[in-house]
Amino acid sequence: MDEIDELQHQNAVEKKLRNMTSSYKEELGPDWKETLSTIKEEIDWCKSNGLPHPAYNMISGGERTGADETSDGETTI
Repeated sequence: MDEIDELQHQNAVEKKLRNMTSSYKEELGPDWKETLSTIKEEIDWCKSNGLPHPAYNMISGGERTGADETSDGETTI
């Protein structure tokens, strides 16, 4: 049952961040910038080594591409 509760919790956190009723600082704590920087490093490492990162997986099983680039080609993540 703990896993079900954890899934519900994570879904709630995602919705709060999307709806802007919470912030990364509230969810991750005072070192939120360091945590997000670490995640960015992991994503970059996966990309440079040809590995898919779970954050880019789609429900269909495919992988999102270009999700981290703006229309002018600048990287946003």
